[in-house]
Amino acid sequence: MAETAVASKSDDKMMEYVATIPGVGFIMLLAMKDAKESVKHAARQSNGILVVWIAMYIIVGILAAISFGLLACIGLVSWIVPVGAQIMLIMKINKGDDKYVLPLMGTFFDGLMK
Repeated sequence: MAETAVASKSDDKMMEYVATIPGVGFIMLLAMKDAKESVKHAARQSNGILVVWIAMYIIVGILAAISFGLLACIGLVSWIVPVGAQIMLIMKINKGDDKYVLPLMGTFFDGLMK
């Protein structure tokens, strides 16, 4: 009985890690209605990261088109923002902070996808 409790806790932790992958978290929210709240929270936060990725690509594409490719180099360094947010989310999950909210966008996506 104790082994299943330990296995269940580690499985939930692994599910939280998997939910932080942008795109996968969205699928997990739609498909896994019976997941723990901590897994759903991590998935909602990763959806915020996914929206930042999409918005970043749109903005960089528009800037590159307007400047005839001169500002396309912004795309080479702009990936730091969503990757840094994902690393922060994974580090907080590793520390056991199940209710960590990403700065600027976390509360919005947490309330949006309840």
